[in-house]
Amino acid sequence: MILNINMKTVKSPWISILRTALLVGAVLGVVMAIAVVVGALRSGTFSSPLQLLAPAGVAEGITDSMPSGVEYGQVVVDAVSSQQRNWAVVVAVVDAALYLLAAVMLYLLGRVFTDAEAGHPFSAANVRRMSGVAWLSTGFAVVAFYAKPFALSWASSQIGAGAWTVSASFLPVFMVVVGFALAGIWRTGAELADFEEHAI
Repeated sequence: MILNINMKTVKSPWISILRTALLVGAVLGVVMAIAVVVGALRSGTFSSPLQLLAPAGVAEGITDSMPSGVEYGQVVVDAVSSQQRNWAVVVAVVDAALYLLAAVMLYLLGRVFTDAEAGHPFSAANVRRMSGVAWLSTGFAVVAFYAKPFALSWASSQIGAGAWTVSASFLPVFMVVVGFALAGIWRTGAELADFEEHAI
């Protein structure tokens, strides 16, 4: 006996809302990427403020105005813009890369929910999209947890004594594992859906 399985269109409001939110988020990510680069080029604005160690005289003046009886460590100030726009551009390019990576991931996830709403959550196209999300999450993790601290540290060192430190983190590895695990689930779901479609 041949089984003909037709997946019905899913009319769940939360799927539609989530799909719309993901696609709107993707558009906002692109807008933010453009905005941070333009801000750096026009006015030298740091998209991520640089943390700098305050000079000794300034630090003493600040700590003297603080409540007594408390031991204070290093005083850190935030640099929000610079006349040397190239420093701001370096930071902005890294931040823009993060916004764009996030935008593409949100767009792909939005397309996955679009197909899910149409009744095809485990299509071959969605398997490719989820695989793309996994690889993009790898790039996002590398940029966010390694490239960005290096960029901020370099830009800070051009101004003075930077307070940024680059340290190892297991969070990027966790993000990548989750991304590829989800891609694997989608691949398995697609295989099961294909098996059911051709089951005899």
